Amino acid sequence: MKKYFQIKNDGLLVIEDLILMGSSTKRNNSSTIGQYGTGWKYGIAFALRNNIEIFIYSGLKKIEITTVTKYHRGFKRELIVIDGVETNMTTELGMEWTGWMAMREIISNAMDEPGYEFSIDGSILPEENKTVVFVQMCDELNDFAENFDNYFSMNRVPDYVHNGIKIFQKKEASPIVVYRKGIRCYDIDKTLISTFDIDFLEISIDENRLTTLTRIRNALAHLIHYLDSHEIVLIILANNLFELNLYPDTYPKLSDNFKRLIDEGIVFTTDLIEKFISIPASVRVSTDVFGYFLQKGWVENPLHLLQPKGTPLNFIIDKDFNQDCSFIHDVLSYFNITVSLVVGEFHNYYEEIRVTEETVYIAKSIFKYQNKEKIVYKILEMAQRNFFETQFKMRNVFNELN
Repeated sequence: MKKYFQIKNDGLLVIEDLILMGSSTKRNNSSTIGQYGTGWKYGIAFALRNNIEIFIYSGLKKIEITTVTKYHRGFKRELIVIDGVETNMTTELGMEWTGWMAMREIISNAMDEPGYEFSIDGSILPEENKTVVFVQMCDELNDFAENFDNYFSMNRVPDYVHNGIKIFQKKEASPIVVYRKGIRCYDIDKTLISTFDIDFLEISIDENRLTTLTRIRNALAHLIHYLDSHEIVLIILANNLFELNLYPDTYPKLSDNFKRLIDEGIVFTTDLIEKFISIPASVRVSTDVFGYFLQKGWVENPLHLLQPKGTPLNFIIDKDFNQDCSFIHDVLSYFNITVSLVVGEFHNYYEEIRVTEETVYIAKSIFKYQNKEKIVYKILEMAQRNFFETQFKMRNVFNELN
């Protein structure tokens, strides 16, 4: 016996909803889900090209959905016909869409209306003053129905809510599910494992109704700056999904949450620190954030005893750095400056070079966007050499070395 996924809502569908491509009555309404005016059409096209029965009723009236064969430059195409009206849409619309994406659109349209309901049944029974859609179940849609919470968050109870953003903790780590307004907006990435799922009130999506990793990372970073709960900050960071750009020096609430976590015994580390020391049960943050912790005196540098005496506490030597620095040495020798050059990373974003009597510490990142001549200028400037004398002498030095 055939079974159908039934989607029902109050109010009557009009034929224009199905045939006017790009026409949306919800685009500027932040309380609704739809915005592109294409969802119904993509859903219908998916069903037709996969031979999945779909019946649409506006009240007791059945809206007939058929196709007619047309030829475009010699290629056979199936044109969608709605209630006898030939549209300009073919069954190849949204060829990259999968079953859950098609169901998402049909269900989302119902969710934008009052009195929506979903069920699975073998009967096809229209109702007065209601729009009812019946989609034939198949293997792909059976999986969709069995794992409904992976696609819609409406049946899930959030563990934390902040300005409409909902966080759902999970008993076991699994691929993260990202929702927008209760609807999944990111295809499952089996490499992105987390102990929480999240439902954003707003996150940018494309016309496939999907967002990107970059947008998810930016949205999480923005959220963390304003969270009231230090426990939720920990949950998000402990999953190490991304290295987030965080600014506790600018956002007092985030600074307070970090301080509270450190006071409770949470150990923080960085990618650079873990090159030298593996710290169990630690939470990774960026070098800038860790530098902020050092500056505030909340933590100690775990590499202090492993690095040469005199190494700044907020600096980690990169022993894998293999770029040739002989040019910098040669230029400095013309100015009678004999120092060791040490390359690594500072635990703060603003420091690039530190000059001491015996050593010059250089941030590795500076080599990515500045040539060696400019690096030498910076070193000489920090060594407090006369600028004009330096400029004049540097021209001669560069000409000679080059």
